[in-house]
Amino acid sequence: MAAYTGGSKTALACRYPRLTFAGADGQVDAIPLTLPPAKTLHYDWLPRDVDSIIKKLRSELSNGGCAAVICNTVTRAQKVFQAIRDLPEQEKLCDDDNLILFHARFPMAWREEIEQEVLCKFGPGLEKGKPNPDRPRQRAIVVATQVIEQSLDLDFDVMISDLAPIDLLLQRSGRLHRHKVNDPRSHSNCLWITEPPVVDGLPQFDRSDTYVYEKYVLLRSWSALKGRERSEIAIPGEVSNLIEEVYSEQEDRDIDVRLKRALENARVEMVKNKIHAEDVAEERLVREPSFKNLLRQPNMGLGEEDDPELSPAFRALTRLGDPGVQVVCLHRVDGGLHLNADGSDAAIAPNGQMDKHTILQLARHSVPVRHPDPTVGLALLNLDAEPVIGALLKRWKRVSALRFCRAVIFEQGKYQLPGTSYVLALDRILGLRVQKEG
Repeated sequence: MAAYTGGSKTALACRYPRLTFAGADGQVDAIPLTLPPAKTLHYDWLPRDVDSIIKKLRSELSNGGCAAVICNTVTRAQKVFQAIRDLPEQEKLCDDDNLILFHARFPMAWREEIEQEVLCKFGPGLEKGKPNPDRPRQRAIVVATQVIEQSLDLDFDVMISDLAPIDLLLQRSGRLHRHKVNDPRSHSNCLWITEPPVVDGLPQFDRSDTYVYEKYVLLRSWSALKGRERSEIAIPGEVSNLIEEVYSEQEDRDIDVRLKRALENARVEMVKNKIHAEDVAEERLVREPSFKNLLRQPNMGLGEEDDPELSPAFRALTRLGDPGVQVVCLHRVDGGLHLNADGSDAAIAPNGQMDKHTILQLARHSVPVRHPDPTVGLALLNLDAEPVIGALLKRWKRVSALRFCRAVIFEQGKYQLPGTSYVLALDRILGLRVQKEG
């Protein structure tokens, strides 16, 4: 509110949930919103390893039920899903048709199909107030990433989640026992949180988790949940205070000296990251016409944000983080190029004319590729050295929807990135994987 009003005004005291707003006159106010039904969310911890997750699912689903396992990264979600899918036949947790992997590293056309399947099985159904007839009757499991957190109206009986910032954990728990029409249930309203290994009183976060979320916020969230007298949260009554405990600037309560030191170090790192982000934002700021150095502004004449060939220094960036390289996924089948791995669609001629339908389908079969090893991105940018890919990209440069895309041609679901030890693997079940071989 202070940022929007240009001052330090805050809203009047008002219970949660509330709508807080700032007027054109700089006044800030808040109004209470309708209270949702009160409920108590229980939470408990289990080890982070895949075997422990499978053991907990086996126990919780022994008498049936629908479960969600929410991972912080695509790679971890793929690993957990594969472990569940590869269980021996006699140890299967559910039918293969009711085991679903849902993340953002599927081509959009495939991802939309998965989303519709998830909504069909775990959504509210078409008739309001009546159970969803398509909800699995026995056991079902969705392994997902953050794509399941928002916008989707889903309901699960059991939920396991990686440790995440407290507000996101609460957001995820909103998909647990969501629809009363599915009550009564044989499962308690409990969020199972996978806990990193604890050494000398401190959680040892996986590097992938701290790549996605600030370590300081993860530590504060872990500490806040561990510090509660009871492993339960009154919703909505305690939501606001719990989030404030993690994100506010208040001094930490009496805590272990080792945790306090770890929090201080993590906070210093977070502040450094924040200052860097503010510096980048300042450089990219679109100035008012009266700005005295407007003509000497560093970002004058910058190129488009999605152009991967440009250094970030020369892109008109609107967000932090590498947007990655947008890759159109093609498959070579009997010498022809297809969007479907089985070649059931019409072949795409590298030098052929492209109508609106073809352009749309090519765009819908693209997926962003991001990887911490810069050689992956560089290899993707240099794929036009291959004659067929070069011909495709030459035509795509004249199409706005495809201008900055790259093409990968999979054979039997794999593509060796030239000059690297990485292989791109793509299939309908797991989506896109970047695998290091050798």
